[in-house]
This record gives sequence, C-alpha cells and structure tokens, in this order.
Amino acid sequence: MYRKRTSTPPAAQNTDVPKLDVHADLNRATLVCLIRQKAMHFGGDRRVAVGSRPAVLIRARDNFIFVLPSTTHDMANRPQFYALHKADVMWKEPEKSRDGFVFHRYETVRRDDVVGALGMLYPAAQLAIVDWLRSRY
Repeated sequence: MYRKRTSTPPAAQNTDVPKLDVHADLNRATLVCLIRQKAMHFGGDRRVAVGSRPAVLIRARDNFIFVLPSTTHDMANRPQFYALHKADVMWKEPEKSRDGFVFHRYETVRRDDVVGALGMLYPAAQLAIVDWLRSRY
C-alpha cells in the first residue's frame, strides 16, 4: 500500500527566514540593515575604509531614517555599546550572522543610503534596546 522511501527527503525550507524588501520595510522599527559608510559619522575614522556598516533602524520619517550604528569589534566592557547577539535577530542569511555591538548615539541618514536588509530584531531584543537607551538618557 505504501511505498518505502529509498532516498532522503529534500531539506525542509526554513520558514523563519524573513522575506525583506528594504525600501518597503524601512518603516519598521525592527529592521537591521546595511548603510553606506560614507553617510555615517560612526566608523569614519577607520584605517581601512569599508563600503557599508550594519545598523539598527529605530525610526523612519519622510526621506530620512534614524539608525543606531553597530560594529562587530568586541566592545563588551564599554557602557556606550549594547551587545546584540546573533540570536536576537531573525537573519535573512543565518549562515552569515555575527554578534555585534550597537552604539547609543543615533544617526540620521537618507533612505537612499540603505544598501540592503540583514534581518529583523525579535520583539524582546527590540524592547531590550529601547530600555537600554532609556537608561542612558
């Protein structure tokens, strides 16, 4: 009645991976995106220039977005950085995910300076960042 399967089934698709359209999703306050480095002050003093930098979107308004810049360098013992673990983000490409540190000062950049979306923050991580920001000011 039932045929025995001789081969392994194809891998199930990961339904947790968000399908992100950067420019349509820029009004979400949960987006982790890449911003052109030349549009940001944070990281502008690097010896070796990079094309883009990850940032956490906190608000969008008209043609501008407000982001918290981040770095992957270890800043664990510096109070002006918040540790963003890779488990706090629903990554678009999970195999490329890394831990990072979010800086407390926001920057205003134009929507055109967004290079791409990396993922979305889980709600608990978003609330933790907001609480951390509130405790700083």
